Amino acid sequence: LMFWVVDETHICLRFIKKLGRRELTIWPIEAYSRIPHLTPLTDGQDISGAEASSYLDVCFIGKLSQEAVPLIIMPFVVLTLMIIARWSFFANWHWETLILAIFGIDSAVCVLCAVKLRNAAVEAKVRSIGEIARAAAAARAEKLSDKADALESLKALMEQNMDGAYVPWHQQPFVSALLLPFGGTGGLGILEYLLSKS
Repeated sequence: LMFWVVDETHICLRFIKKLGRRELTIWPIEAYSRIPHLTPLTDGQDISGAEASSYLDVCFIGKLSQEAVPLIIMPFVVLTLMIIARWSFFANWHWETLILAIFGIDSAVCVLCAVKLRNAAVEAKVRSIGEIARAAAAARAEKLSDKADALESLKALMEQNMDGAYVPWHQQPFVSALLLPFGGTGGLGILEYLLSKS
């Protein structure tokens, strides 16, 4: 399970970094018409392909990470069950330092995957928003108010996008998942371990 989570995260990271490059992402023509917010802007030809492409990059990264982020919760669920299974209520198994170390490493790997995924997604989003903001400023300087307004509307939509990895830290699924093994269940397990050593 851990290898699967790490592999999926690595694949998503590589893809997000490719989309987050400064090079233009070439999207199919159909992609532009499938985004409701983008259609009226591109129909008016106020936004170029490069600017619309940046918006699609942000949308796609949000949807992609929305599928990947929940995978990181699964190891925490298994870890919680393993902690519960070691309670003296179920079996007379002793807590060993090595077991705690393995549980801790597994949790750290999952948290690292979630953090790297979010950082890469947010970095790509910030870069795309910056490009749109510069294009809007340039349009405003050239007295192209319609284009500048359209770009600023697009920028606002990108900033409001909170799909997948764009969610703030305190709302990230892995934060809630971390409380599963190390909340009440894990706390009782650690307390039991400390009492057995005393």
